[in-house]
Amino acid sequence: MAKEKRIRDVIYGFITLDEQEQEIINRPEFQRLRRIKQLALTHMVYPGAMHTRFEHSIGVMQMASDMFDAVIRNTDPLILEDCGLNDEAVQKHYRKTVRLAALLHDIGHAPFSHAGEDLLPINKKTGKRYEHEAYSVAIVRERFKSIIENSEYGSISTDAVVYLIDGTSALPTDELLPLFAQLTSEQLDADRADYLLRDSYHIGVNYGIYDHRLLINSLRISNKWGSSPRIVIDKKGIHAAENLLIARYQMFMQVYRHKIRCVYNEHLELAIKAILLATKENKGFFPPPDKLDKYLEYDDVYIEALFKKHGGEHGLRIRNRKHWRWLGSTDEHHNGKMVSELKAKYGENNLRINYDRKQKPWYNGMNATLVCDKDGNCNELQFQSELVKALSQPKNTTHVFLKELLPS
Repeated sequence: MAKEKRIRDVIYGFITLDEQEQEIINRPEFQRLRRIKQLALTHMVYPGAMHTRFEHSIGVMQMASDMFDAVIRNTDPLILEDCGLNDEAVQKHYRKTVRLAALLHDIGHAPFSHAGEDLLPINKKTGKRYEHEAYSVAIVRERFKSIIENSEYGSISTDAVVYLIDGTSALPTDELLPLFAQLTSEQLDADRADYLLRDSYHIGVNYGIYDHRLLINSLRISNKWGSSPRIVIDKKGIHAAENLLIARYQMFMQVYRHKIRCVYNEHLELAIKAILLATKENKGFFPPPDKLDKYLEYDDVYIEALFKKHGGEHGLRIRNRKHWRWLGSTDEHHNGKMVSELKAKYGENNLRINYDRKQKPWYNGMNATLVCDKDGNCNELQFQSELVKALSQPKNTTHVFLKELLPS
């Protein structure tokens, strides 16, 4: 029997790791996640927000495992047989694939997590900026392929793990992978399910708390919607699903889009840009995915060490907590009444207008979650919940800051 190891976690109590997972975690590429904070400079507002991508990644693996186990446990045996999931060995194979994808989903994050993503370079083939998933995929393929494919659970495919991570790679010839992608890269996936609980715990707020046990235990497979089986939520779990979506909305409005956190993201981007330019790194951007050795040198610790020497004004503002002054927030966009009045009063060049450039609805009806009753009758979540329907519209918040001189 393979030697297992248990580690203590603030959310799940104990998480059990097999030898393969221990080997992955002990790799330098994974240990780097200890040096990337989950919430960038949120600790400037909430001092407890010092947790890292390392513990979150292990937590997502556990959450995905709990979800997978519930899906198998709650699904009618005849449906499992119809899907080819009635064999225990097959179940273990897919469970392991899901665990590995969940464990490695954030392996490619830039320093300071999402706050550093605007300094990832442009992909010359697509003309669009790389996202951290492109780095995760490159790292998994180049650094973890031999570990992934050496498994006691049969031939685990690196392509399958990659597909479950980013959801956009070429689909391998495995018809069940899209089913389990619902656990790793969709609206009620293990990533969101973990970070809401974990961020709330470390920050000391209740906004992200939801009934995760009920949500998990409401999951099962249905084959009565469309041509492919889907993971659905039993009707008894609809309030837990609503609760998660409301928790996500509240966390974004109270924490992730907090006005002071937003201004520190601005200072952080400008400080990192100055550092990359001073060190002659890729014209002020992080290295592309085909230069992984260089990219993996960057983490929060590396960048913070250069704030004083190369970070300029913004590095000093971060070090001394002397951010630009907040003038106001509004649901209006760039040219709304409040913003126009502030431009007239202070001059547009003296303002920093921060708005959510990646605004998305809190719930995406184009990729709907299904809710099914005991008779198998299913409908999309937004049509069974007025709360979720209301969250299907994006909400944009614009913050305005005054670019004051750095105090002496």
